Amino acid sequence: MALIKCEECGKEISDRADACPHCGCPITHISEPVTRNNFATACLFISHLLGFAYTLFCLIYWASAGSGMSGFEKLGADIATVMMIPHVVLVVLATVFNTFALFSYHRCFSLTAAILYCGSILFMPLYFYFVIIQAILCFISFFLMQSKGKISIKVKELISTVSVLCAMISVIIMFSNIGNVEDNKKAEVSSAESTTEQTAATTEASTENSLLINQPQTSTTETLVPREYQSALNQAQSYSNTMHMSEAAIYDQLISEYGGQFNSDAAQYAIENVNADYYYNALESAKSYSETMDMSSDAIYDQLISDYGGKFTEDQASYAVQHLYD
Repeated sequence: MALIKCEECGKEISDRADACPHCGCPITHISEPVTRNNFATACLFISHLLGFAYTLFCLIYWASAGSGMSGFEKLGADIATVMMIPHVVLVVLATVFNTFALFSYHRCFSLTAAILYCGSILFMPLYFYFVIIQAILCFISFFLMQSKGKISIKVKELISTVSVLCAMISVIIMFSNIGNVEDNKKAEVSSAESTTEQTAATTEASTENSLLINQPQTSTTETLVPREYQSALNQAQSYSNTMHMSEAAIYDQLISEYGGQFNSDAAQYAIENVNADYYYNALESAKSYSETMDMSSDAIYDQLISDYGGKFTEDQASYAVQHLYD
C-alpha cells in the first residue's frame, strides 16, 4: 500500500481508498500499463503464421478432396473429409484466437488458442505434427505474459484484428474459386474433346458410307470387308511370314487377349484368306528348334504337334522332320 495526495484537498490518503476520508472526493485508480514481452510476441506471431498456413491448407485441400473421383474412391474421400471436419473446425478457431492474442496481447486468448490446438490433435492424432508447434508456442506465450492489471482492447487493435480475419476469408474464397474454375475448365475441355471426337467419328462414318455407295459394282465385295477383318488378315499374314506359325497357333494368337484381341469371326476370316504354306512353316520351325535348342527329331516332332508348342498337324510335323536335314 502507498500514500497518494488527494486531488481535491491535497491530503495524503491510501492508494486503495475509493474516496478521500477528509473531503469525500472519489479516487480514480489508474492501472499500470502492461508491457509486451518480446519473446511472447514472437511466439504468438510464429504460431499465428503456422496456424494460418495450415488453416488454408486444410480448407483448400479437403474442400476439393473428392473432385475428379467416382465410385468407391469418392465415397472414401467423402468419409475422410467428414472425419476431418472436427479437426479443421478446431484449427480454424484456434487460429482465430491466436490472432486475437497476437494483436490484443491477452493471456486468455493465448490459452484458448493453445487448448483448441490440443483439442484438434485429439480429434486427428495422425496430423499432430501440423499443430503441435502452435500449441507449444501459445502455451509459452501464455506463461510469459503479465497477469496483473486490466487489459482493454483498443479500437485500433480491434480494427486490425478484424482486417486480418477479412483478409483470411478473402484468400480462402479466392483459392476456392480458383479450384472451381480449374475444375470447370477441365470439364469444358473434356466435353469439347468428346464432342469433337463424336463429330469426327460421325463424319468418318458418313464418308465411308458415301464411298461404299459410290464404289463400282466390281469392287463391292472388297469394299464391304470390315476394317477389323482386314487388320486380322494382315496380322495373320505377318505371323505366317515372320514367325512361321501354324494355322491353329495363328488363330489362337489373333483372338488372345495378350495378342491381337480380335473376335472369332475376324480371326476365322483371316485364317480362311491368309496366304500361308503350313508345311513350309513347320519345316522352318523345326530348323529353328534344331539350331537353337539342339533338339532330337522325336523331340522336335513332339514340340511341333504340342498344344503348348507349334500346334501343327501330324502330317505337317512328319513332313518337317523328314526334310529337316535336306
